[in-house]
Amino acid sequence: IPEGMCLAIPAYHGTGSKFKAIGIAAFISAAEPLGGLVAWAALRGNDIGDFTYGVIFAAVAGIMVYVALKEMLPTAIRLDPDDKHA
Repeated sequence: IPEGMCLAIPAYHGTGSKFKAIGIAAFISAAEPLGGLVAWAALRGNDIGDFTYGVIFAAVAGIMVYVALKEMLPTAIRLDPDDKHA
C-alpha cells in the first residue's frame, strides 16, 4: 500500500484525475511481478547458497536506500516548499 500511495498521490496531484492516478500506479507497479518472474526464470534450477542470497538482498537494499535518499527525498522537499504534506 505505501508504494502504491507513493505513486498515486503525485500522479493525482499532477493530473487531477483519480482514475488516471490509479492507472498510472497500476502500470508502474506491474514492474515488480515482472521482475520477479524474470529473476525466477534466471535462477530456476540453480542451487544458490545463503551467502549469495545475502549479497543479492544487500545490493537491493542499498539501491533502495540510495534511491530514497538521493532522488525521492530531495524531490519531495523541493515540491513541497511550504512543508504542508510532510
